[in-house]
Amino acid sequence: MCKCNLVTCQVGEWGTWQGDISADSCGTQTRSKAVSSTHAHKYQENTCEGLATTCPDTPTESRKMCNCSYREDCSLLEWQGWQGDIPESGCARQIRHREYNNSIIYVQRDTCDGLTSCPVIKDETRTKCNCNKIICEWSNWFRESFDQETNCWTEMRVKNASSGFEKVVQMDNCNAIPSMCDMGLVERQKDFVPATFVQVGCFNDDQGSSKRKGVRPLPHLFKNLRDQITDWFNFDHILQGCANEARNLRQETSGRRIHSTLSSFYRQETSGRRIHINTQFLLQTKNLRYEYFGVQFFAECWGGKDPEGNEAYARDGLAAESKCWKGVGGQRTNMVYRVQDMPGCSDELDFTSSVSSGVGLKGKMPDRCSDELDFTSSVSSGVGLEGKMPDRCSDELDFTSSVSSGAVTRNHAVWCADQADQNQWITVDLKNPVKISGVGTQGGTKDSWVTLYSVEYSEEGEAWVPYKEETETAKTFAGNSDQFTLELYWLKQPLNARFLRFKPISWSSSDICMKIRVYGCT
Repeated sequence: MCKCNLVTCQVGEWGTWQGDISADSCGTQTRSKAVSSTHAHKYQENTCEGLATTCPDTPTESRKMCNCSYREDCSLLEWQGWQGDIPESGCARQIRHREYNNSIIYVQRDTCDGLTSCPVIKDETRTKCNCNKIICEWSNWFRESFDQETNCWTEMRVKNASSGFEKVVQMDNCNAIPSMCDMGLVERQKDFVPATFVQVGCFNDDQGSSKRKGVRPLPHLFKNLRDQITDWFNFDHILQGCANEARNLRQETSGRRIHSTLSSFYRQETSGRRIHINTQFLLQTKNLRYEYFGVQFFAECWGGKDPEGNEAYARDGLAAESKCWKGVGGQRTNMVYRVQDMPGCSDELDFTSSVSSGVGLKGKMPDRCSDELDFTSSVSSGVGLEGKMPDRCSDELDFTSSVSSGAVTRNHAVWCADQADQNQWITVDLKNPVKISGVGTQGGTKDSWVTLYSVEYSEEGEAWVPYKEETETAKTFAGNSDQFTLELYWLKQPLNARFLRFKPISWSSSDICMKIRVYGCT
C-alpha cells in the first residue's frame, strides 16, 4: 500500500486585460486565467503512478488595443481674460486662452481610425501699450487776407497749442501717437464782412418833378428787396442788404469791377410800375458813386449821383418823421444812409439832454444800428424823460445832454444856442462810464452849422479835460459844410468817460445850431 500525494487543479475565468496604454496611442494588453490547486494524500496499492502531482501553467492571451480621445462636438467656450499687467507708460505682452465646451472622453478600440479629432487650441497673444498723447488745441481764428472782390476775409487758425497729455491705449507700439503738436496743421475759412453804415436822415423824393427833368435825388434803383419783408417792425436785414450792395457798387464804380448781378435788375417790378435799367445805365456805373443810398417804399434800394455831380439826396428837403418807419422810407421818401467804414467799438451811443433854458423834449429810440441820435431830455425846469438802450450793435447809445443856452428841438434833435459866442456848449451824459471811440456832427438848420469845435470830457461832470492828440493843445475838430452831411471823426486816443462836452469854435451864420452823435461801446 502506497501513500501518494495528489493535487487537484481548478482553472478560473479570464482575468482583466493588463497593460497601460497612453492617450491617443496603441499597445499590447494581456490577460490570464487563475489556477488553484488542492493537495491531498491518497493510498494506492503498489505504486503512485497516474496521480497528478502538479497543475498545468496558467493560460494567457494578448491583444492590440488603442486608447482614443474623442469629443462629441468641437464647440468652444468664450475667450478668457487677457493675462499680464501693462505698465503705466509703455508696452507689455499679454496672453489668453479658451477651452472646448465639452470634455474629452476616451474610447478603446482596435484602431483610432475613423474618429474625428478637434484641432489643438492655440493661445492668443498681443502687445498692449499705454501711450502718452499730447493734447493739441486750435488757436483762435485770425484774419490772414482780405478779398476786395468778395468782401471776405480769409481767416486762419493753427492747431499748435498744447494743454498737456492724455493716456491712450494702443496696440503693438506707440509709434503712431503724437508727442508734439503739428505746426503745419492749418484750417482756413471765408468770413464775409457786412457793410457798415450810418444814418443821415429822412428826406423827400418828389419822383423827379418837371423842373428836375425826371431826375430823382437818388436816381438809380440798384436793388429791390420787397419780397424779403417778413416783419414790418424789423427791417435790419433790408438795410444790411442795401448797404452790402451799395458797397459792392461803390467798389465797381471805382474801376475795380463791374458787378455781374446788375443784369438781374435790368427790369424790376416796384409797386405796379416798371423800372427800366438799360445797358446805358450799366455803362454809366463807372461815373456813379454809391457812398450814399436811400431805402424807399420800405425795401427799395436807391443810389447814385445826379447828372450834375451833386450829392442830391437832400434836394427835395427833409421829410416829416412820420414818413419814415423803423429805419426805412415810405412812399416818395428816402431814409438815407452813408456807407462808412466803422472801427471796432463804434456803437452809436444814445443819450438824454438837459438845457439851461428852453425846453428839453423827448426823442425817439433808433430803429437799428447807426440810427439818428435818440435821447430823452432833462431840463433845468420842466420834466426830463428817460431813454432806453438799443437792442443791437452799432446803435447810438443813450445819453443825456445839458447846454449852455438854447434848446434841443424835437425836429431831428437839433440844438440851437440862444447866443452866438464861443462860450456855448452842449454836454452829454452817457449814464455810465463807457469807452468813447468817435464823434459825429451834422448841420442844424438850412443855413446854420458848426464848422469847427472842440471836445472835453469828464468822469463826474464837474472837472473838464480837453481832448488832445499829438500836441499839448486841445484838438480842433472839423465840423460841417452843409446841413445834412454827417461828419465822423474816430478818436486816435479813445476815451473812458461818462460825460462829453462839445464846444463850438466857429459857425456858418449868426446862429449856432448842430446835431451831435457819440460812438463807442459799453
